[in-house]
Amino acid sequence: MLFRSSISGKSFHDTNANGVRDVGEPGLSNWVIKIFGPVNDSAVTDGNGDYTFANIPIGNYIITEVQQIGWVQTAPPPPHFYSINISSGQAITDKDFGNFQLGSIGGVKYIDLNGNGSKDVGEGGLPGWKIKLTGTKNDSVLSDVNGNYVFTNLSPGSYVLSEVLLSNWVQTQPGGAGTYSVSLVSGQNVTGKNFGNYEYN
Repeated sequence: MLFRSSISGKSFHDTNANGVRDVGEPGLSNWVIKIFGPVNDSAVTDGNGDYTFANIPIGNYIITEVQQIGWVQTAPPPPHFYSINISSGQAITDKDFGNFQLGSIGGVKYIDLNGNGSKDVGEGGLPGWKIKLTGTKNDSVLSDVNGNYVFTNLSPGSYVLSEVLLSNWVQTQPGGAGTYSVSLVSGQNVTGKNFGNYEYN
């Protein structure tokens, strides 16, 4: 007698993008999981992110996740699907799918007229200054006509922001080492990482 089998797992929010479901990382509901093999079907994850394909016959299966706009898949590793050979009566679990959202870090490069290390009313932006990003991703951008800058499409991780100082300018913000350290999590958009400077003769 052949017993019907099952495959189950979870779609989860991989907030640190490490490809592993860590403690505290929640399930993702309303994600579509597809199965291909002796049975071709789909399931939608429930409120906890769980899905199950129950009462399926023995055989070889491929389990995939339908990607959603603005998300990046981390688990399983590329090619991002599970290949499963299931036998009679077998219950295969923990076929999980991890996903994260890209984030951003930005701020304003401004002229600190009174040198107090804070952007006050009337202190305008400084265009064309290079802001550097190092860490999980290395990049640089120039501040725009209003002094704004932003690094987009960033994965979760640890970053350091710094500016390339020009001759005859003194940096007032941030203090200390003159850099910002940012620990970015999935989908986070960090603002207010401002750089202040004044010019001297």
